[in-house]
Amino acid sequence: MSPAERVELALRLGDHDREIFRRAQGMSDEEALRELRRRRQLGREPCSFLEVEP
Repeated sequence: MSPAERVELALRLGDHDREIFRRAQGMSDEEALRELRRRRQLGREPCSFLEVEP
């Protein structure tokens, strides 16, 4: 499988998973995408490098 084919497959699988999540939660596509993005950010800590004054 070529790199382009692998990327295409990964994107299709991600869309499929989002559709399953959307249906299970009873959300619109936009709501599901927003919720998944919000969840991805949970637990992430800001980079301390960006907080240090030069």
